Amino acid sequence: MKMITRFLWVVITVAIGLFAVSFSTSNATLVSLALWPFDVTLTAPIWLVCLICLGIGLALGSAVISLQLLTIRARNWRLQQNFNKLEKKCQALVESQTSHATSETTSKTPLMKVHK
Repeated sequence: MKMITRFLWVVITVAIGLFAVSFSTSNATLVSLALWPFDVTLTAPIWLVCLICLGIGLALGSAVISLQLLTIRARNWRLQQNFNKLEKKCQALVESQTSHATSETTSKTPLMKVHK
């Protein structure tokens, strides 16, 4: 299964790469971009504009995912700490119950003696 997913990953990556190369070679038209809050106009090939937008999107997406993973790991760490504390308490309770039960059974005298 792992090999199939790697193969699919490679196929998809190569397909996207080929698409990007063919897109960039076929679209060399210059585009003028006006940056809204500033009075600046940039002129660049359309493939460069698309690649820059893709890079910005990938960077922002990875930043959001990284922050989410960080919060998930912190929550997991806190839950693991709570679980360990509860496990120790449970173990201590079980040990105290078993020691109490064994002390009761040894201290009791039998209610009835059977003679043969």
